[in-house]
Amino acid sequence: MFRTSKKLTRVTGPVLAVLLAACSGNELPSEAAAEGSAAPQSPAYSFETTNAPRKIALLDDCDASNTWPAGCTLQGGIVSLAQFQAALPLGHPAWRNEPSYLRVSEGKDVHVHNEGGRPHSFTRVAAFLGGINPVLNRPGQDVTPECANAATRLPTVLAGGQSMKLEDLETGIHKYMCCFHPWMIAEIRVL
Repeated sequence: MFRTSKKLTRVTGPVLAVLLAACSGNELPSEAAAEGSAAPQSPAYSFETTNAPRKIALLDDCDASNTWPAGCTLQGGIVSLAQFQAALPLGHPAWRNEPSYLRVSEGKDVHVHNEGGRPHSFTRVAAFLGGINPVLNRPGQDVTPECANAATRLPTVLAGGQSMKLEDLETGIHKYMCCFHPWMIAEIRVL
């Protein structure tokens, strides 16, 4: 049982600045940073709308053992097939799109790169539902129609190290998912 307090506390000064930075997703300033020093550089994968190249990485951390069906091409991966399977049906957190939310200006391309060792698709969907492998879906989850259709799924499949470019995205919200690992979702908002 949770109790709520009727007393409100006003937060100001440095504490407020830290809270606002944490909630905004910005990096917190270093206590050791000198006044007037340059701000930290933005990460390569961010959700800010800029004219910089926009990138989404498809990630996994499969180990290169021979236990993975069709193998794993990632050097240095450490997640075994047994660890991956133990995280089902929610999905292993190393299997993800980074970032999972991206804002871009209309007319800007988005580069998608599979940095993992397993095949992933980056398929545009109307809604986030299940993938084509029922074992990896949540119980009772329907297969996303775009994933069930090989004509829409196959052109979006990327093996480890492969890339694709999304061009001419119109203003609005575009949803993408991996048809093999349905928890790997992304939303691109074009402004």
